[in-house]
Amino acid sequence: MALPKPLLWVPKSFIEREQGRLAQDQPESFLRVALGYDEVFGIKPSWDELLARLRQYSLAQVLGCLGRISGVLDHFSRRHAEAQKRVCDGLFGDRSLVVWTGVLNWLKREKQAGAPQATPGLFHELQLITLAKVALLTLEVDQPDGPASWDALAEALLMLNNLQQGVLGSNPGADPSTPEGFKVWHQHFIANGLFHHGDTEVHTFPRAYDLYLSDKPHLYSDPAYVDLPAAVREATGLEPDTFWFILFAFMAHWRTIEPNAIAGGQWAMNPTTYFSTLTFSKADTDRFLSLVCLGVQDMKELVRSYYSVGALKPFHVLPFAKWPLVRIGDNLFCVSVKLLKHKLTDGLHHLFLDDKKFDRERRGRYLDYMGSVFEDYVSRLLARVYPALAHRYVGPKELTASISGQTCDFVILYGDALVLLEAKATRFSLAARTEESWSDYERQFKEIFLDSASQIDNTIKAIEAGKLLHLGIDPAVVRLYFPLVVSLEDLPMSRPIYLKVREDIEQAGLLQDPKVRPFQAIDVGALEFLEIVLDSGRSLREILQEKVASEDGRDQSMGNYLLSKDEPFIKGPVNTYLGDSFTKLGDRAIEVFRAHKRPAPEERS
Repeated sequence: MALPKPLLWVPKSFIEREQGRLAQDQPESFLRVALGYDEVFGIKPSWDELLARLRQYSLAQVLGCLGRISGVLDHFSRRHAEAQKRVCDGLFGDRSLVVWTGVLNWLKREKQAGAPQATPGLFHELQLITLAKVALLTLEVDQPDGPASWDALAEALLMLNNLQQGVLGSNPGADPSTPEGFKVWHQHFIANGLFHHGDTEVHTFPRAYDLYLSDKPHLYSDPAYVDLPAAVREATGLEPDTFWFILFAFMAHWRTIEPNAIAGGQWAMNPTTYFSTLTFSKADTDRFLSLVCLGVQDMKELVRSYYSVGALKPFHVLPFAKWPLVRIGDNLFCVSVKLLKHKLTDGLHHLFLDDKKFDRERRGRYLDYMGSVFEDYVSRLLARVYPALAHRYVGPKELTASISGQTCDFVILYGDALVLLEAKATRFSLAARTEESWSDYERQFKEIFLDSASQIDNTIKAIEAGKLLHLGIDPAVVRLYFPLVVSLEDLPMSRPIYLKVREDIEQAGLLQDPKVRPFQAIDVGALEFLEIVLDSGRSLREILQEKVASEDGRDQSMGNYLLSKDEPFIKGPVNTYLGDSFTKLGDRAIEVFRAHKRPAPEERS
């Protein structure tokens, strides 16, 4: 299973304004452009025209159709063109050929204009969530169903791509050549990438279960230790396994959508029918639903408290991240399959930060403990790659005992070269990832990059002073240092991000030793893929050395770099350890549901 490209969705106006800069700052093949009504039909839309189309439908119709589209996009997440074609054909019907002709004409015009190569798209997850906001703001719950055709709703979606300027938040006119404009664009790259970043579920699901739902007896002595399973029980009233597997079942329901049936009407779940074959009590099922579902009136009030048609805050998806399902009458509607899936992964992290469940002290303790948990996760991965008897890396215990002040977490030994690795569990806050606070964003950016650089720099100075000679690390032998941060956050690394990282590091006077190669950052997902090749004997030193030596590769994300190199290991297998863990989780899920299976009538008699 290939690691997906962390593609960047950009509005057409960005291409037009930044052609030269864009050609330098982004690998061409990793761009997607959201095309709208203007690009397809040659007519600039208005909000009045969008709302006129939207108001033809009931709220249930709109949410049901958006959920179906989301399910198809998720189903074909690795086959972008096919997903776009199926959705377009299903929504526009006989007019789909006209739409695709408009897309092809746009591609021709862009090529003639010499614009950077980009993959066009008509429908994407953020667009669906934004239209759900508009629908909840403007449609009444008791409005009757409208036409069976989805043509008008499809046009509304394309209009939204133009009216919302794709994904530029509230600053579509920001000039990146100015200091303030640079802040807007820089933060935009992170927020955009964090939302659209792809994942490999066979890796992300078992990783999330390991990090957030599993106790770590070997960390009992940690000053910030938290009994994570006990905290889950306290927050949800459920056993961790039951909680996780019910969420998994909800997500699976919306992934059973038949891809060819995009025009088949709204997609919903009746929880009474869904749970009728299981022995869970009504109190249990209500508890399950409260974790992922909100009544439509409550959701409308919540949406009104955050947004207006004039301020839709594209990256702010908090209501739907907390409750990706909306209940209308007897049925549940899914606003976003992506956000429902995140309840099983990143959403588990936010469970422990709920200020209605845990006080400030406990939330702070959890954040401190997650630093140790993530360090432990990376340590176990390295131990699988480098057996203890090989003496190929030095861990936190040896480093802190030998060096005064802060150190990095791991030093991987390659004779005349060392990889100095720091594991960072810092996550961007809501204000940072929704472009609402530059100060929050900059503080967390520095925690991930500048703090890591400082810890690695102090470790290098200690090595050069001979502090690790007793561990077999001789500065006279070492010719190269490769500083590397591994983040729990799915960082969308690109040239604009690396430019700021290097600027901050240089201004702080860090990592200036001539032996030090350019600073690199990868997220844990990339490290899990690297484990595949490292386990077979490939050298991390070799991969890093080739990457930083390439002017283009140096500022790409690790995933994009490996894909551009056509590395075979990233296209086929999954991480063996995580693949086995995923299979075991599946087996346990089956056991949970078998234990709660209601006997058939003939069995009860």
